[in-house]
Amino acid sequence: MLGKNHSRSRPMFSVDAILSQHFPRLNLPGPARRALKWLLRERDFQQFAAQYPHLKGLDFVEQALCQLDFDYHVSEAQLENIPAEGRVILVANHPIGSLDGLALLRLLGRIRPDVKIVANRLLASLPPLQSLLLPVDNLGGKTDRRAILAMGEHLAKGGAIIIFPAGEVSRLGLRGIKDGPWQGGFIKLAKRTQSPLVPIHLGARNGLGFYLGSWLNKSWAGLLLAAQLFRQQGGRMTITIGQRIPPHAFEALPAKPGAKLVREHLYRIGLGKQGRLATEAPIALPGDRARLKQAIEACEPLGQTPDGQRIYLYRRREQSHSEILRELGRLREIAFRAVG
Repeated sequence: MLGKNHSRSRPMFSVDAILSQHFPRLNLPGPARRALKWLLRERDFQQFAAQYPHLKGLDFVEQALCQLDFDYHVSEAQLENIPAEGRVILVANHPIGSLDGLALLRLLGRIRPDVKIVANRLLASLPPLQSLLLPVDNLGGKTDRRAILAMGEHLAKGGAIIIFPAGEVSRLGLRGIKDGPWQGGFIKLAKRTQSPLVPIHLGARNGLGFYLGSWLNKSWAGLLLAAQLFRQQGGRMTITIGQRIPPHAFEALPAKPGAKLVREHLYRIGLGKQGRLATEAPIALPGDRARLKQAIEACEPLGQTPDGQRIYLYRRREQSHSEILRELGRLREIAFRAVG
């Protein structure tokens, strides 16, 4: 299926490679291995890779969601809860698996091209996504020091990180389909880097077969998520983006209680209720730079500064909307928050 130029490239998704890396003691006979490859849709993954060998990063994400005809609904007003710049940790529940991450990368990548997602090593094994991922070993139940340092470095550069604190996909329980307990690492990371949190609730669910399988064996249920990805074809997800939670709102909380409180906060906003933690109203996203430049140049010129910067006189007059006043208000709010 691969063309001549790509015949030696690493396959995008290989069941043999996954079993070798993550289940080295499992020695499946040939028929069972072939059945697993069919169940996990290995051929579909590899056909997609052969069809779009040049796609990487956010371009790959866009095409993958298009191929699956998978989309999401989100309020335009809530998009302003995503800071356009500066360090931020975006925390989300994990209802269906890989599509949670792909949908968030597509949505947030349009606002924050610097976004990266903390993902397990199964996802990190997909070469086209590696530039967007900060890999952790969720299957092994640990996060190595290099991964923690990489997260801190990305935030120190003013980057945005997506984290699924549950570390695994939601399961069916007595209270419905919800994440298990959240790990407290993201609270420690947010405190250490003084990063705000933005809670994002994802409304979606897997098929009944996955939940039944997860009761039998959690590790194997993780593998079944590959098949669930194709069963979501034509599906829709509802995304609710909460207001920013500033560091001082959780500074005094230990990691585990803090994570539990943020989890409760997220599920409440997913139901349209008030969250548990104090939040800040969003700073408006930057307006269109071309329109702002045009509005400034339409003002009365007064002269220029010693270093050659032009000075204009702005008059409001009868305008119903002003790009200049909107930008001044946005920058004033940024300055006020910076000085506390």
